Amino acid sequence: MSYKYKTIVITGPTGSGKTQISIELGKLLCYPIVNMDSKQFYNSNKILSASPTDLEKNTIPHFLFNHIPYNQKYSLGQWVEDIRNIDKKILVGGSIFYLKSLMAGIPIVNISTETKNFINNITDKYNYLKSLIPNTFIHQNDEYRINRLLEFYIETGYDFHTFPNKYKEDMYIIYIDAKNIEQRIIQRTNNIFNSAVSEFLVYGYHKELEVIIGYKDIYEYINGNVNMESCINNININTLNYVKYQRKTLNSVKCNYYIDDINKIDYNKILSEIIL
Repeated sequence: MSYKYKTIVITGPTGSGKTQISIELGKLLCYPIVNMDSKQFYNSNKILSASPTDLEKNTIPHFLFNHIPYNQKYSLGQWVEDIRNIDKKILVGGSIFYLKSLMAGIPIVNISTETKNFINNITDKYNYLKSLIPNTFIHQNDEYRINRLLEFYIETGYDFHTFPNKYKEDMYIIYIDAKNIEQRIIQRTNNIFNSAVSEFLVYGYHKELEVIIGYKDIYEYINGNVNMESCINNININTLNYVKYQRKTLNSVKCNYYIDDINKIDYNKILSEIIL
């Protein structure tokens, strides 16, 4: 069987049903599922981050889900290196930065030991970076990004945006935005709450995981600062605010197929546009 697209993208706001659709489509295409949600990279808090369950993962191969410790850095560049090794795949997730970066093209460069040693000897890295790229907008305390930008510029003579040789993939993009997303999120929070609390108690508190929606709320609940009802309500409010942000940002993404009701998906239409 021949395909017009080797990479399928399923994106949309959290709680829209991306996991369910990815598995169905993965079975039809015999494509593995590959994570494109930065919150689901961590090997802890799988429930709160709405990672696929072990049962779902056993139905079809899944890659890059819950594969790194909470305190390990995992960059866009590392993610691209990992997905490049998977020939045919379905990328699933709502991380807009990853999707837009892949659409715009991502520079792939190996940083030499000489460059790393040179940067390690720089006293004021922030101002040195500003002297090289004056229009760079980056916080002076963001040490990780400062190092990455310096490494790249010193190695290539370009910043990320002007680098001429970027990696891209030819993608078929499916955008899901369920009409009943508010009810789906409220139901999901109610269903997972007790399990998410139990999971939190197993792994404990780690500041690095505060990016996961609901993480800080459950921490406050466990410490007795809020009751269960308030905690669940706060999680729902924060999740729905994130949905608004995702919708606003994803509006600029040109998709091939838009879905507003996951119960009325025309898989035949999708297959006809993917298969030669």
